Amino acid sequence: MAKILIAGYGDVGMCLAKRLTKNGHHVTGLRRNAVPTSDFEMKMITADITAPKTLQKLDNDFDQVFFMVAPDSRDETHYQAVYDEGLGHLLNHFSNQAHKPHWIFISSTRVYGATEGQWVDESTPASPKDAIGACLLSGEKKVLSHAPDNTIVRFSGIYGPARTRLLRLAKEGMTVQSRPPYYTNRIHRDDCAGFLEYLLQARLSGQKLANCYVASDDAPVPQFDVISWLAEQMGVPAPQPQVIEKGGKQNKRCRNDRMKSSGYALQYPSYQEGYRALFESTV
Repeated sequence: MAKILIAGYGDVGMCLAKRLTKNGHHVTGLRRNAVPTSDFEMKMITADITAPKTLQKLDNDFDQVFFMVAPDSRDETHYQAVYDEGLGHLLNHFSNQAHKPHWIFISSTRVYGATEGQWVDESTPASPKDAIGACLLSGEKKVLSHAPDNTIVRFSGIYGPARTRLLRLAKEGMTVQSRPPYYTNRIHRDDCAGFLEYLLQARLSGQKLANCYVASDDAPVPQFDVISWLAEQMGVPAPQPQVIEKGGKQNKRCRNDRMKSSGYALQYPSYQEGYRALFESTV
């Protein structure tokens, strides 16, 4: 069994830790703030990766690091602190050890700059349009330059039990862009954890991982269609369609061919299966 560090122990991290401990792995979670209680046994470390002295109590003999640290705030300063300074400190923590862990770095499809409905995948050049995307891409490059066999996973929009933004928008009966279609991409929280677990098991069994995976479900669809469907399921009024004659952004559509060809089977292939599971869990 492997010794694993989950740096950034949030919603996805907790879901992943539960899966890994169930399979006998030795898991340590690292987070800045108070440690949440859990119904399974694992080690927790409270530390701030932007303050290297707090990392002194962290072991340095891990087999695997999952880096999924979320900044305190969604602004450039906080992202730089995590993906430049903090990431550098954590990489340095292991750099002088003979036994260096493999890294799986959690990034985002935000690193793509497409805005006209183009299809994107791992072969599409990353060209972020904002500072947050640029920080994520910088972090990717830092991890790969540290060891070329490390792995990047670019998640699309994560939804699940603790992430119900679109449900809230559907209930509000807001006006939603319908033309041109504004494409959205998503992946359920459980598939995020499931795919990360799958990659770990594949690597431990001797398979060589790719350097990058786009992780998204099978159904990139217009946001208007998603919110309309959600409104119908909840029995609330449909959103008002908005037609933008000029300058209407269409976002992008994410291909998940590499993720699926790896052998991973999505638990929730589309938003319909995922949101139905959320509805059923609240009944």
